Amino acid sequence: MVWGENCLTWHDEIDGENMRKWQPGPVPDNHHIMTTWHEHEELDEVFEFAQCCAQHPIAEVVSTLIIHIADNDDRAAMLARFDKAGASQE
Repeated sequence: MVWGENCLTWHDEIDGENMRKWQPGPVPDNHHIMTTWHEHEELDEVFEFAQCCAQHPIAEVVSTLIIHIADNDDRAAMLARFDKAGASQE
């Protein structure tokens, strides 16, 4: 799930790189990367979606990797928001 201004570009790049890796054939099912983009949603909504709705068609989703690209390091705040989104689902 990509979020933020112009996040569709990241979505397209992730999909494109995975397809290029497996050319000339299709991407094997067990290497498929499902991407979604959320440019006009609140970050907390995206985190909630990641925790309660995100699924892979073959594998169980057991962990989430958050890659935060920004000018400032606010890792603690990001992780707190992610944890809060998960707590609201309990």
